[in-house]
Formats: sequence, C-alpha cells, structure tokens
Amino acid sequence: MLKKPFSKLAESKYLFYSTLFINVILICFTKFYPSMDGPAHLYNSNILLHLIKGNQFMSEFYSINSLPVPNWTSHAILVIFHSFLPAWIAEKILLVLYVSGMALSFRYLINVLNPKNISLSILVFPFIYSFLFHLGLYNFCLSFIFLFTTIAYFIQSINSTNPFKYPILFLLILISYFTNPVIFCFSGLTMGLYIIYFSSVKYADGKDTVSTLKY
Repeated sequence: MLKKPFSKLAESKYLFYSTLFINVILICFTKFYPSMDGPAHLYNSNILLHLIKGNQFMSEFYSINSLPVPNWTSHAILVIFHSFLPAWIAEKILLVLYVSGMALSFRYLINVLNPKNISLSILVFPFIYSFLFHLGLYNFCLSFIFLFTTIAYFIQSINSTNPFKYPILFLLILISYFTNPVIFCFSGLTMGLYIIYFSSVKYADGKDTVSTLKY
C-alpha cells in the first residue's frame, strides 16, 4: 500500500528540487567549505585578480599564461565573483553552481535519454560529494556538468535542422576543454561512439552511407 504513494512522490519533480534546495542550504552553513585544494583555488584567483588589475608588485613574480591550457573554469568563476565579493562568498557561489549544475545537468541527461526514468535523477546527489570534491579538485568536478550537458544536447539535437546547434555544441565542448582535459576527451569519445551506433542503426534501416554520417 505504501509503494504506490512513494512511487508517485519519487517521480515528482518536487522531491528532486526540494533535495537540491536542501543541499544548497547545507553548503552555505559554514563560512569556508573544508577541502584540500580549495584554499589554493582562492589563492590563485586572488593572484589572477591582482594581475588583471595591473598590480606591479605581483607582476614581478607572476604572469598569466597566454597558452590555451585547461583547468581555467573554476579560477575564472572565482575571479569574476571575487572582483566585487569577499573570497569566501566567491567560493560559496562556485560550490552552489557546482551542486546545482551537477544535479540539473544529470537530470537533463536522464530526460533526454528516457523521460520515463526522470525520477532516477535524484540518485545523482550522493555522487556530488565525491572524494575528489573533498580534495578540492573543483575543475574536475565542474567538468561533469559540461559532460552531462554536452552529451545530452548532442543526442537531443542530432536530428535537428537548427543551424545554431553547431556553435552551441562547439561552445560546450570548448568549455569542457578549459575545465578538464580528461572529461573533454571522454566527451569526445562518448559522442564518437554514439555517432557510430546511430549511423549503424540508420544504415541498417536502409539509409545511404553519406546520410548516416551527417549530424
């Protein structure tokens, strides 16, 4: 008798969003969230902010790398918010963006793959607070947001004729690269395997070879 009401509750979006709200509130309970590399991210963003503002003393010891290397996303977010907010609030915003983005992007992916299983999106919450998150590997953690979003958007738009899908997908892939190179490569591998699968299905249905390779 309890199974049916609980099933209806689990499938409700209110359970998901209320859980998300509670998680965001818990993040804000402490002034600084304890992690191993979290303070280093704040330190680096503070140095970046001084360099951008033209601090001559800092420029004698540090310079901004002009090469397009990965692992920039968390620092960019912290620099933006730390430019007009205290460091601990900037970090809080980064963590809230991570928790919210991770949950919502996973829900988006589930909805694209199979809307009937949207209630399974609540299972993402235990994985948000991973060991790597507590190590303070913020860029690696943030990269999963773009992994889920990129793959979901790629699958959702694969049959779309909207020309804007190409710049949107390019932007998502670009942000993935600047967030974490490992997840960037995994995103490319996943999309490549999906194209092979999707093309083989279309080819089996009698489509010509050229049309099966179109995106």
